[in-house]
This record gives sequence, structure tokens and C-alpha cells, in this order.
Amino acid sequence: MDEETIDITAILNEEKRFVDDHAEFPSLHEAIKLSGIGQVTQYEYLIDINRKYCQLNRITYHQRVFTNTTIIRFDSDTKPHQNPDGKKIDGTHIHVYRHGFGDSWAYELNDPVLRRIWPGFDFSALTQGDLVNKFYTFASLCNFSNQVMFEVPIDISG
Repeated sequence: MDEETIDITAILNEEKRFVDDHAEFPSLHEAIKLSGIGQVTQYEYLIDINRKYCQLNRITYHQRVFTNTTIIRFDSDTKPHQNPDGKKIDGTHIHVYRHGFGDSWAYELNDPVLRRIWPGFDFSALTQGDLVNKFYTFASLCNFSNQVMFEVPIDISG
């Protein structure tokens, strides 16, 4: 299966489970990858946690399938993004896979497009709490049904 044959709705809605139940949350300037398995398709999913930036609260969480196809990417406290139509999206936003564009389209957290895709999801929860809790919210958005217990670095735990 490749990018042209992706059924995005099925992938977004599929229940997924993390392979490992423990991991070290990345410190500032680090990144990790967490593997998951689709419970129906058995597709391998990856979630990246990327803290390779200078700002303490800037972070990217991103779900991929088929190794390199980004399905959902959450960018927190980041620079503005320009969509293919020229519209600028400021600050914290979500990228969602779109046929022919990959993950180049971003949406502000209050965009009605996101509400149509995930009715009833509280997008404001992605901006609340520490980075680990934001990750758990993102994993829930990605339809992961289990949680990874993290060892938390000092720059998050205080």
C-alpha cells in the first residue's frame, strides 16, 4: 500500500496499540519514535516525539503509517505555517494528511475541518498540562487505546 491508496478515514479511526508500555520521554534537543500496531489492519504506526528545538515548550508529535506517510502532526508553540493555498496558520496547529498534498495542510485548533474529522474531541486539551499529558491527548486523537508510561526528564518534571 502507498500514499495513493490510503483510506485516510479507516486509518484515523482504526484502534491502535503501542508495542512498548514504557519509554523515556525525550529531553530538550532529543527525539524518540514509538511503534504501534493497528488492531484491524495490523499496519505498523509510528509516533514521533520531537523536542529538537531551542524553545522549552516547542514540540512536535506526529503519527506516521507505511514508515514515512504522515497522517497527523501536532506542532505546539511553533513558527507560522503556510498552506498550499497561501493561507498562514499561526502558532499551535495540526497537520492532517490530504491526498495529493501529504501533510502540507495545517489547521488551527478551532478550525471546523478538525471538528468534522473528530466530532466531540476537545482540541483545547492539546494545549493544557505538561508535554507528557499533551502527548497522551495526541495519542488519544490518533486512536491509541493503551498508554506508554514515561520516565520523565528533569526539564519537564521540575
